[in-house]
Amino acid sequence: MKQLLPFLLLAFSMKVFAQPKIKLSENINISIQPKDEFFSPFENKNGFDSPLDLNSPSPKPIGLINLTDSIYHWPWDTLTNNWAVNPFKKSINYIYDSNQNNLSNLLQWRSGSEWVNKYKYTFTYDINNNNTNRLIEVWISTDSTWKKSGQTIYSYDSNNNLTSQISQSWIDSSGLWKNGTQYIYTCDLNKNLLSHLWQNWDGTSWTNLYFFTYTYDVNNHLTNDLSQQWKFGTSWVSYHKTTYTYDANFILVSKLGESSPDGTTWWAPYLFTLAYDLNNNLTSQIAQSWIDSTNTWKNYSKFTYSYDGLNNMISQSYQYWNDSILAWRNFYQYTYSFDANNFQTSYATKYWNNSGTKITGGDSAFYYIHTSVGIFEKASTQKENLNIFPNPANSTLSIQSDEKIKNAKCINYLGQAFEVKFENSSINVSSLLPGIYFLNLTTQDGKTVMKKFVKQ
Repeated sequence: MKQLLPFLLLAFSMKVFAQPKIKLSENINISIQPKDEFFSPFENKNGFDSPLDLNSPSPKPIGLINLTDSIYHWPWDTLTNNWAVNPFKKSINYIYDSNQNNLSNLLQWRSGSEWVNKYKYTFTYDINNNNTNRLIEVWISTDSTWKKSGQTIYSYDSNNNLTSQISQSWIDSSGLWKNGTQYIYTCDLNKNLLSHLWQNWDGTSWTNLYFFTYTYDVNNHLTNDLSQQWKFGTSWVSYHKTTYTYDANFILVSKLGESSPDGTTWWAPYLFTLAYDLNNNLTSQIAQSWIDSTNTWKNYSKFTYSYDGLNNMISQSYQYWNDSILAWRNFYQYTYSFDANNFQTSYATKYWNNSGTKITGGDSAFYYIHTSVGIFEKASTQKENLNIFPNPANSTLSIQSDEKIKNAKCINYLGQAFEVKFENSSINVSSLLPGIYFLNLTTQDGKTVMKKFVKQ
């Protein structure tokens, strides 16, 4: 158990940015996302390192959005103790359809002074702009041709909730696709993820592997999750559970995890305690493991986060507790940068040695993007809990919402953003020129809501 605990703690703690209000994505976002999820069974959608994140619904593509043109990666050079001069891989040739869905892109690796094709990714969508298939092709240099390698098939219900995900590999000898892994999801009417079944293909049928269930309170906040493993081919056996606690403002303040060796006896608890700044941005989470011999909590790991003036996360550090010196030891760090429109433009990762004194590796990337105004919005069967009025508006726009609003800004059809002051459930729009705008509202639990209005 002690050998498994570090990985459980790391995986468990990394889920914090997926606020414990788990909802299925309304569409699979192929854009690069910040690297804040690890040890996920969900597959990469863009050919890089971003997992499919069921916990972070993709924003509806209305208002200002960013579209990737290319991504370049640089490794950490341990000889110079700095970033390498030349990038080692790049993603290029991004092609989009009229609805701004990414249709394809190409991954290349550097070989000496040459760029060599590696993988090609092709995506298809349904009429609701849900990604239904991701095809991976590998470059065969001897024939200078692309060969099928793998594909992932996605299915959705009538509410655009992801219901299944099947990964397949291509078999040349038979000319057929071979099943690999299948995920099946269920959700409630509020798009909260209720269950997640993980199955593997045994050659003739799907066999159970893991089953995850989630419970929510009346405000749709995740309160408990339970992980089970299929044992002896006959039954589900519980092996992990988590309890989430919130303050009076529905801000997550702690997560208590427990493990079970037999599905009935719970032991080896570990506790995450979270802290926030005045803008409700998460600033730290400390993981502690329970010591039976002393009946006390013992420090194990710590995440620390920092933000810019616009509440964009610009750094994320992970440290282990060192008992011998009674201090935190560096393990890794992510840093992020953003453009004037708050779109992420780069990240850098650095890893330290076992003593936490020297950087031994890393990866960095720069995103070349262009901005556009989203042109479609999916119809939602979910009850709308936020309204704005009057619309059109002359000077004041009132906001009626069941959730607390943290900040607001207006975006015109040129993609220009205008900061507006949110006060007493209204904003002053008198300084805006007449025209059509998108009101971008961020709630205290991190959800973003877009509303279109007309300024007279």
